[in-house]
Amino acid sequence: MFQYDAYLSYDDHETSLVVRTIHTKLEVDSNLRLNIRDRDFPLGDINALNIVEAISSSRKTILLLSRHSLKNKWCRFEINIAIIEAITTNRPVTVIVYVEDIPARFLPKEVSKLLQDSPVLDFPKDTDASQNAFWNSLKDCISR
Repeated sequence: MFQYDAYLSYDDHETSLVVRTIHTKLEVDSNLRLNIRDRDFPLGDINALNIVEAISSSRKTILLLSRHSLKNKWCRFEINIAIIEAITTNRPVTVIVYVEDIPARFLPKEVSKLLQDSPVLDFPKDTDASQNAFWNSLKDCISR
């Protein structure tokens, strides 16, 4: 039914995390198919249309939240398109992953609403046990 298991929404500051870690853990190790804009968007197409198509052809949209992504106009656009996708298809589509601690006062209203309806995970920074629990939880969220 879906071309991708998940679309990744992230700011350029998280590119290294996406390329080195998330790609490896989800695609290589777990055999999930991700839509990663820097790799999968057709060159020369309109970015907004690429985003709409990527989100609608993915089971889930993973929002990597950081202070940078909340300031990025394209990340904010992706959040809004994911909300529209959830409304029009009547299915849960977002998984929120905090890349860093963000005080609630910095969250835009649309993200605050998503926090009520979406799984929320914190990207682990320390032990192997917390890393394993995180990746298992993320894979479970994508599969639902």
